[in-house]
Amino acid sequence: MSSRLRIIAFALICAVSVLVSVGYVWLRKGQVAALPGGRAGEAPVAALDPSGIPALPREGSHGDPDVRPDAAAGPAVLPGAPFVIFRNTALGPDYGRLATVLLDDVSRPRASAGLRCERAYFAAGYGVCLTADRGVMTAYKAYLFDRSLRLVHTLPLKGIPSRTRVSPDGRHAAITVFVSGHSYSPGTFSTHTEIYRTADGSRVVELEQFSVERDGKPFRAVDFNYWGVTFTPDGDRFYATLATSGQNYLIEGNIDTRQARVVHAGVECPSLSPDGRRLVFKRLGKAGWRLYALDLSTGSETPLPEERSVDDQVEWLDPERILYALGNDIWEVSVEGEEAPSVFLANAYSPAIVRP
Repeated sequence: MSSRLRIIAFALICAVSVLVSVGYVWLRKGQVAALPGGRAGEAPVAALDPSGIPALPREGSHGDPDVRPDAAAGPAVLPGAPFVIFRNTALGPDYGRLATVLLDDVSRPRASAGLRCERAYFAAGYGVCLTADRGVMTAYKAYLFDRSLRLVHTLPLKGIPSRTRVSPDGRHAAITVFVSGHSYSPGTFSTHTEIYRTADGSRVVELEQFSVERDGKPFRAVDFNYWGVTFTPDGDRFYATLATSGQNYLIEGNIDTRQARVVHAGVECPSLSPDGRRLVFKRLGKAGWRLYALDLSTGSETPLPEERSVDDQVEWLDPERILYALGNDIWEVSVEGEEAPSVFLANAYSPAIVRP
């Protein structure tokens, strides 16, 4: 009898603990919503969710066009001159927020763009911010925002944010997340990649719905995984990684036709150059991830002069140089020659080069 009482008492304690935690989070949300403003000197903000991002309308709603997160903390409109937008990783109140700096002098003080993001991208007037709303239960979301930093769409994500890209024409956004529960990979993570229309936030297609060819023949397996989308300038075609049976392939896909073809083997997280002639990708070797440049016309590969392990989808600074995250900084290296890598921007992550 005493054992049963102890079990019942333990269960009651656990239940009370959960109720207290839920009540605390609910109370904190109510307190924050009642605050007249944020940090000292900031304008009033909307109610905050656990990630620090103002509460947004439900999915499918465009919301109030005048609402922006932390309005006083960043520019009302992104710069008109060429700039880089990135996730700030410098310690302080703006840690984890998007920030911008002009490309003509990246040593200038960075301007906060307000949004807190795990990973982000921006092109042709539209941006994507992948977030983790951490509370009693963590919820993952993608926020689409425009050039005025208005949050125009909210997209619930099915897993942990991984990669994102916006097409050069701004029409499409690709988002990859890690998911679990696939029958072919019990106990492990798989990827799920979707393409959205930025104008209305609607989902266009999942890459798993594509028909794939290899060597002119249908290519299909139950364990297909896709990630690392990089768009061509027209916004309808893209390259991405397709993984199956422990092998990675580069595919070229067409959004309109829902068809793709294998064009190269051994490619992960490709990034297409601005001129469309080549792409840079990573490949896992004995010493970690190594970066290579692939000439799309000849199929020839060239290792880049970065011998450290780089686990990132690179961004092109210009037709000859790329950017990538390593440690707590963004580095640059030339795809031409043997020039040593150098720090492009300290305390920064997830860069996107924007040339208005």
